[in-house]
Amino acid sequence: MVFFHGPSRQSVLPDAFTSLNWTVNSPHEYATVQATWTIHDPGHYNVYIYPQFVYCDIWQDMAFPWEKAAVQDTPFQLTVQPSPHATTPDTQEGYGTCTTSQEIDHGRYLSTNISSNPRFTSMYAHSGRRFIWKPYTCNIPVRKIHEALDLIPSAKHFMFLGDSTTRGGFCTRIWQDLHGSVAGSVCDYKTDDGTVYWDLKWGHKFTSVLLEKNGIRQVERNVSFSFLWLADNFTEVVPTLLSLTEPPPSHVVFNMGL
Repeated sequence: MVFFHGPSRQSVLPDAFTSLNWTVNSPHEYATVQATWTIHDPGHYNVYIYPQFVYCDIWQDMAFPWEKAAVQDTPFQLTVQPSPHATTPDTQEGYGTCTTSQEIDHGRYLSTNISSNPRFTSMYAHSGRRFIWKPYTCNIPVRKIHEALDLIPSAKHFMFLGDSTTRGGFCTRIWQDLHGSVAGSVCDYKTDDGTVYWDLKWGHKFTSVLLEKNGIRQVERNVSFSFLWLADNFTEVVPTLLSLTEPPPSHVVFNMGL
């Protein structure tokens, strides 16, 4: 696993690696691997490299945190210079609204604080986020939840399935945006006292919002939002999933961090 942290945040994709080149040196087996990766955002980077330790016998049942199993001599620093060549069409920076999934997939997390890209910085400076996913050839507009719902009139119930990675986004980006605050709720991640958010780490979270338009409440746009904690056993969540019938999920978001 290779991670670059600097003006952009990137990780080397699996298909960028060569096959393992094995050698046998008793009593251990060794293998070398190479990866080719291009960074289009110049600047200073820290490079972090870790073995896929969960697949290696040598790392099983180790008694120290896994982040200490970094590859020798990492992290190290890397300086990416501006390319003297013209950028290729598929990496030329664009700011029109993304229209295809292929455009969205081809990108990186770009810092909102970099000075070399003032157009991007000005668009997201007030988002409160340090890094934003930025496709190379297009742009994902900043939208509040209510703005997004106006663009999805069929939305009745958004269901989020996942572990702590999904829970974090659900509470910080969905719940907080819907209600203006997470204080005292099951999404209160700001209170680290062993209760509420942290105590319900393995629990589900439900809320809803009654949309307004021009100050007039629209009962027909009562949209539900659910987060179902899903770790490594999908069958555990099935009863709760099947009980969500009023209204049933109209949109599903699934993500697993680990």
